[in-house]
Amino acid sequence: MTKVWENKSNKLERNEPMILEYEGCLEFFEKTKEFEIQTDDFFKDSKKLDISYEDLSENTNEEMERVQSFLGMDYSPIKSRNYKQSVTPLSEGIKNYAELKEKFSNTLWSGLFEV
Repeated sequence: MTKVWENKSNKLERNEPMILEYEGCLEFFEKTKEFEIQTDDFFKDSKKLDISYEDLSENTNEEMERVQSFLGMDYSPIKSRNYKQSVTPLSEGIKNYAELKEKFSNTLWSGLFEV
């Protein structure tokens, strides 16, 4: 929407709320899950380390220590040069958040709608 793909200035924005269509979300979630399954299958015989965005953003130092250990490196703190683009919680940034949360309740993706 903003055509801004990275934030290197740490200037946080509050973006206008948007409407997401259920069908579009479902299709995206299903394609992403299929991609994850294919990737896991492709690398099934390889050592790998699973990392989530949430863990990396909330526990950066611990996660980077885990990554560096996995790679056989001595730990060295790393600081990102990128910052979050928006401080708007999803529940405020998506106009139909409550509707989507209800439609995705009792599905594999219900956890994406926890506040």
